[in-house]
Amino acid sequence: MKKQIKHLLLLITWISCIYPTVSFAIDHTIYTIPHVRQLDGNKYVSNPDKIISTPNENEINQKLKKLEKEKTIEVAVVAVKSIGNYDAGKFATELFAYWGIGKSEDDNGLLIFLVTDPPQRSVIFETGYGLEKILTDDLCSHFQQGFMLPYMKEGEYSAGMLNGVNAVVSFLMESDYEAATIPNKVLSMLVSVLLVLLLPGIFIFAYFKKRRKRPCPGCSNKTYKYIRTVTQHATYNADGLKQMIYMCSSCGRTDTIPTLLPRLRRSRSYRSTGYRSSSSRSYRTSGNKAKSSSSSKSKSSSGRSYGGGRSGGSGARSKF
Repeated sequence: MKKQIKHLLLLITWISCIYPTVSFAIDHTIYTIPHVRQLDGNKYVSNPDKIISTPNENEINQKLKKLEKEKTIEVAVVAVKSIGNYDAGKFATELFAYWGIGKSEDDNGLLIFLVTDPPQRSVIFETGYGLEKILTDDLCSHFQQGFMLPYMKEGEYSAGMLNGVNAVVSFLMESDYEAATIPNKVLSMLVSVLLVLLLPGIFIFAYFKKRRKRPCPGCSNKTYKYIRTVTQHATYNADGLKQMIYMCSSCGRTDTIPTLLPRLRRSRSYRSTGYRSSSSRSYRTSGNKAKSSSSSKSKSSSGRSYGGGRSGGSGARSKF
């Protein structure tokens, strides 16, 4: 069996040397698609199956670099042959989140995703929250139907991608994107200022209110005040107890006000198995870990990673 595998690998190598244009299609996942932006900050096109020609790829990279420089909008273009039986729309959403496309403070990312092999053959736009008001679903569908599909239905995928990207970039360059994002930025700034001003005041007010002197139940003098709190924390097997101690400096009266803390509740999985499974983590958690590890690697390279990735599932999908 090992000899047969070895001979097969030698045959594939020999064929690839004689016919360098022959490519062996694989079913891509979000983890196997090259994240070119981490390797080179000037690249925006991930084209592992060479669907987009080199001249068109270079032109797309130049236009998207200019768009980011002038409008701060980050666009990623991905073209692959096959993703197996995985739904292309869900694939694009997960890839958008995994790469974190867009600026973290604006979520102004756009993913243009192309799959050429049936049954998933389609072109998809996945937009971040910050672009939804500018690049609506209907507008995304218009770009796909009017500028991309006429080429792609004839098998001219590279020309269709270039034409679609040109149309999107021209629209975004002429749009009033900055004005549309100003209200959100102003609101965020106001909320931040209010939090900075109000939170310290709330804590100071609560502190002095708790420790103010009040009339003593025994001598009626206003020398009765809070001293400290003694807490016995609750567990899964026993209730907890919080005791607030007050004392009068005139008559020496001391009172303890107890508060019962209910015991902790176990989840169903904890009660049934005795532990919580670490394998039931959400996609976003694993994606964030993978993104953080990949971004730490990219610091040593000449490229950079995206910083956004919040998508509301908006955009459009056109099958052909």
